[in-house]
Amino acid sequence: MPDKPLGRKGVQVIEVVVGACVIHSVVVYSDRAEVRRTVPASLAAGENEVLLTGLAECVDKNSIRVEGQGAAVITDVIYSSDTSETGKGVASSGSKEEYEGLRAEIREREGELKRLRFKEEVLGRQRTLLRKFADHVSKGQSGKDDSDSVGVLVEGERVACVLEFFQRYEEKVASLDERTMEVQQNIRQLEKKIRALKANAEKINPVAKVVSKETIRSLRVGLEAREATDIALVVSYVVSNASWASAYDVRVFSKNKALKVQY
Repeated sequence: MPDKPLGRKGVQVIEVVVGACVIHSVVVYSDRAEVRRTVPASLAAGENEVLLTGLAECVDKNSIRVEGQGAAVITDVIYSSDTSETGKGVASSGSKEEYEGLRAEIREREGELKRLRFKEEVLGRQRTLLRKFADHVSKGQSGKDDSDSVGVLVEGERVACVLEFFQRYEEKVASLDERTMEVQQNIRQLEKKIRALKANAEKINPVAKVVSKETIRSLRVGLEAREATDIALVVSYVVSNASWASAYDVRVFSKNKALKVQY
């Protein structure tokens, strides 16, 4: 079925909520159920349209079938699903000047947060570079063959230099770690501050709106009658959120050796 409205003018429209229609029958399967509802309608002479609203999300649109009983001809059966946004204003607890002031402070704090994150990245790069250089020194890569590396490292003056380097390396790494932890703590505090500022700004926003989305699923049935008449439509569809399983209660009576099965 095409998901589009009929869009015809000069047609009598009869709107019916599907949940208010009488259930004709229900057949439940293991993973779905087929529902049949009776929809009565009083038609005028000429073109008419029965609009069934309130179809659930679980209805399979491809399973919808419509049958008619009465002196009229079904000309169209069209399913439609329209999503719209609705918004309503929220009473403001502050002035526009207060709101603009908070927005300016938020922008300032976000700029500060950006600088702190860049500083954290620089400190991380420094630590990575220092670690790579330490690995290079520990492997004895002094420009000679690997076979001479051990001999180079065990020379007295070089041993002292290497030990001094690693001592300074540990101090530098500890300093970088301390500065990184301080920056990360400042980032967390600033993020918390920005969240609080945004929450306050939202409360006093003079143009704030609560926006919600609503999906309306409906079925349009076009009908043509030669004269005013009453008809009944039988609408059937499949829903996916239904299931069925058999259960039995078996009782054995030892006295008379009888077996009773309740379904």
